Amino acid sequence: MIDIILVLISGAYNPPSLFDLDRALENSKKALGYETFDHWKFFRANDAATIIEHNLDSFIDIVFANDPTLWRTNFVLVGKVRDWLINKNRTIRASYIIEEDYKTLKQYFTEGMQPKLNLFKTMIENRDWNDEKDLDPFVKRPFLISWRNKRLC
Repeated sequence: MIDIILVLISGAYNPPSLFDLDRALENSKKALGYETFDHWKFFRANDAATIIEHNLDSFIDIVFANDPTLWRTNFVLVGKVRDWLINKNRTIRASYIIEEDYKTLKQYFTEGMQPKLNLFKTMIENRDWNDEKDLDPFVKRPFLISWRNKRLC
């Protein structure tokens, strides 16, 4: 018998549930004083992939910003990531993104953003709900969770 181990990297396990983006925005505003999921609305917009593809340097800069407060002021708030990209804003990237990593990221994003953004559309629209709703919400296998505990938003 082969044991299956669940490994989660940079993300926690969430049991099957319906996702409500408006509720998530409301809850984050109550808890933090600002909405932390608005970039999801941008990611599901029909023009998001094109905007990102035409502004890759700005996108990589904000996603991997050296100053994590830029996420709060220019990424997660209503309309900010769209404005950041359209205005071609730039910032210093985090030091852990070396030139080789940057080139790899740029190549990956250049290959097309829409498939990468479809995850957000799928979650927002609960497209997997019928497949997931009857799954056991408890993980009954060994698992490993590994992430960097640094608050960015």
